[in-house]
Amino acid sequence: MIDEIDIANERIERDLEAAIAAQLARGQGESVSLDGICCDCGGAIEPARLAALHGCTVRCAACAQQFQHHLKPRWRL
Repeated sequence: MIDEIDIANERIERDLEAAIAAQLARGQGESVSLDGICCDCGGAIEPARLAALHGCTVRCAACAQQFQHHLKPRWRL
């Protein structure tokens, strides 16, 4: 019997795959910031953030917070 968690995980995986496919289709795939420059505002990514994320980020803390806020669903189950 499939439980609610399995259904939710399948939905998340499907949505993520669709989002990745859409991004690649637009030709605007993001890459890891090797120069420490935020892809949104063009400002410097904080050294502490780069260190904590091992350089694997494309946004400064402020832009990342704003980006994450826009990803949250506007509805609740």
